[in-house]
Parts: sequence; structure tokens; C-alpha cells
Amino acid sequence: MKIFITRTLSQDSLLKSLLPPGHQLFGESLIKISTLPLLTIPRSDWIFFYSKTGIERFFSQLPDNEIHNISSRKFGVMGNGSDTCLMKHIHKSADFIAGGNLEESVERFHQETIQQEVLFVKAKNSRSTFEQEENVLHKPLVIYENSPKSSISPIEADVVIFTSPMNVKAFFSSNEHDSGTTYIAIGSTTAEALSGIDPEIKYIRSKGHSEQDLADTLTELFAPN
Repeated sequence: MKIFITRTLSQDSLLKSLLPPGHQLFGESLIKISTLPLLTIPRSDWIFFYSKTGIERFFSQLPDNEIHNISSRKFGVMGNGSDTCLMKHIHKSADFIAGGNLEESVERFHQETIQQEVLFVKAKNSRSTFEQEENVLHKPLVIYENSPKSSISPIEADVVIFTSPMNVKAFFSSNEHDSGTTYIAIGSTTAEALSGIDPEIKYIRSKGHSEQDLADTLTELFAPN
């Protein structure tokens, strides 16, 4: 069975090793990324990253002394994969890792950061799920632009795993809804994007954001009835 994920997979991808035998996994991000210059880092108690891309684009522009200066702040990330990415740069785990139920994670983060300044490092077209627009202590820092790729070849797969709402939009710009394909959504906003394409689309919600969660979801999908 062919499984496509809207994410570029590394050679040592955990998901590849966790996948049940007899299946072919391939991946590609359907989003174009452009880094924006980081001119200054506003003061804050926390720095929250929505994605691994945000982490990489943020730290790639910082000299070692600046990384040292901000390492005393608290950090929040989306998922264990982003936490692993963050540790490569600051050599410690995040103080907050969102996972599982998104709405519960948002509420938990707001409780943990009450009356504290939070810098949200994100994409230009981020859905900004964790930010409270009326909260003056929440500060956005747009570090990259993201947009659907303009030319996407049709993708043939038995299972398609969507990692973000924008990847949903990009995929269906060149692929028709196929009732014979199993769609998997990571996160509630991605699930909403699928329903927005066609209310008749049937999909499965991933058990979580991590590659282990995805592997568990696929194992359950392929389990004999």
C-alpha cells in the first residue's frame, strides 16, 4: 500500500521504521517556504514555536552569543518532533510541549503562561491557534512566508496524511477527492480544512502530532478486522 505524507521525510525518519511491513511511504511538503529577516527579538518570558520550520528559520539567523542570551527564557513547542528540533539548538527540552487534544493544549498553555509575555514565532499565514488577539502580552514574530506551491503533480496513493491546512489546500489544487483513498488529518485545524474542501470527505484523525502517534494510527488502520 502506498502512503503519502505532506512532509519531506528525513533518511532516518522514525515513521519509516515504525511503519508496518509491506507498505511504501513517501513524502513531500506541498508548501513553498521563504525566510524573512530577523531584525530584533522582542523581550518575553516565553518563546513559542508553532513548527520545526519556525525553529530552524529562527535559529539559523542567530549568532551563538544571541542563542546563549535567550536560552534562559522558557520555550513552548508543538509536538515531540519540534522539541527534538529545539534541543539541537538550545540543548534542553521545551518547558511546554503541546500534544494530543489541541484545545486542551491551548487551555493548558494559557494557564501556564498567565500574566507572562509570550513571543510566538510563526509563519505569515499561521492560524495563530495559541495566541489571544486581545492579550497585549502575546507578541507575534513572523519568521517565514508560506504559500502553496504553484505547480504540483497529481499524487497517486492509497493513504494521504495531511500535516497542515495549507497542505490540504495545495493537494486538492491538483488532485480530485477520491473515495477510494484514505485521508488522515493531523490536528483539528487540518481536519476542518478537509471538511472545508468537501463536507462528504471521510477522514481519520491522527492520534497525535508525533511520528509515533502517526505510526499507531496507521497500525490501527491496517489491522485486520
